[in-house]
Amino acid sequence: MSPEPVRIWRISPLGLELLVDPKECRLAVGQLVDIDLRLGSSVTSLSGLAIVKTTNELGNKIIGVRLVARAPQPFDGTDRRGNPRWICSEQFLPSCVATNPARFGDFVYLRVKEISANGMRLVTSLRNKFLVKGMKLDCVASFPFISQIPIRTTIENVRLTTENGKDYLSVGVSLETLGRQERQIIAQYLIQFGEGASAAELRANGLAPRSIANSMEFSFVRTLEEYQQVLELRLLAYRTAEKIPTTFEATDMADIYDTRSRIVIGKLKGKVVATAALVFHEYHDRLEVEENEPWPKELPRREDMVEIIRLCTHPSYRGQDLLVSIFQFMAVTVTQARRHFVVMSCTKELVPLYKKIGMEAQNIEYRHGKFGDAAHTVLLGNVRKAMSGSVVNPLVWNAVWAPATKYMIEKEILELTPADRWRMTFYRLLGPVSLSLQARMKRPRHGEGAR
Repeated sequence: MSPEPVRIWRISPLGLELLVDPKECRLAVGQLVDIDLRLGSSVTSLSGLAIVKTTNELGNKIIGVRLVARAPQPFDGTDRRGNPRWICSEQFLPSCVATNPARFGDFVYLRVKEISANGMRLVTSLRNKFLVKGMKLDCVASFPFISQIPIRTTIENVRLTTENGKDYLSVGVSLETLGRQERQIIAQYLIQFGEGASAAELRANGLAPRSIANSMEFSFVRTLEEYQQVLELRLLAYRTAEKIPTTFEATDMADIYDTRSRIVIGKLKGKVVATAALVFHEYHDRLEVEENEPWPKELPRREDMVEIIRLCTHPSYRGQDLLVSIFQFMAVTVTQARRHFVVMSCTKELVPLYKKIGMEAQNIEYRHGKFGDAAHTVLLGNVRKAMSGSVVNPLVWNAVWAPATKYMIEKEILELTPADRWRMTFYRLLGPVSLSLQARMKRPRHGEGAR
């Protein structure tokens, strides 16, 4: 049968009512029909079943067509519904605005309820009943507190849904090719507001957030619940790094130094995902390092140092700027306390990372009896020198220390020489080049989550 042009009298996600000339129309009830639906410049291919011939309220002859699915394609072995979906925060729902293909100067407004790596579930008013499977929509998607991006979508399904006693259209769309920036913006929204979204899971699905530092809230342990979360995080991090016996429980991760240290915590959506203990020793105290090796007299005095111990990050959030952000917070804390040095120890595979950000490896190595008798190297860092860039290269300084240094200068807590200020002015000129280094520093490293 050759194609016949017909006009649409009424349209919904479930079917069409077609205006026909009874003398010319050859479509019979019970007949399957392929339809190319044209709305403005948009063309959508549909399949339907002619179910009734009748007269509309104006006396025109119409044929009712129920939209039906095309014959299913052979299964290719890919479970497309197996892709994880993340629910958007009801308080900060993203939105999409698309040009209405059926009406000049009109727009379609949709709320984003769920997001996957390749699609979204949108909700819109019943007035947009012309939305049907196969239709393409060019949208501008707005993600609260993040950004706006243009996206091109294809409608995969349209269903009725009810929310708070009111009916809406639930529209499932697939996302056509997204660029790196668009995927970063979607991931950034999900890491801040999506329910159950972790950096590791997002990255595994091609959605790597630009940063999680902006979503973090850093503070110190104040409540029992926060301390219990710290112990649980230590257990998870050290167990993942295989540095503790499998029989350990969270209570086994408590330490005598917890009684006199400032325990830093980084929270993401109320959950502790990073922690470290800062021990402010007095001259008569013994460092944890000294439980294994004597402290050389030529190195800084205990009362001028802060010892960093039990540095942990959650395995699901590694490979982002989480480690960098907790270092920045600790640097500010140490500087505010008018201490000049930090001391810590780590396993050998992490020594290059800490040396890169300004720490100096000392000729002190020992076996850490608390954590699997692993070999540890002692590192010492001069905070002012790291902040001013005198012991790090300019790219690392921009990627790691520039934000913390800017804050300290504004608060007038960082002592700088004229040479320091000149150096930092020069380093800032290389800021754009450091972006590639920041991307490399976000890659997960073996053992970085438990030191």
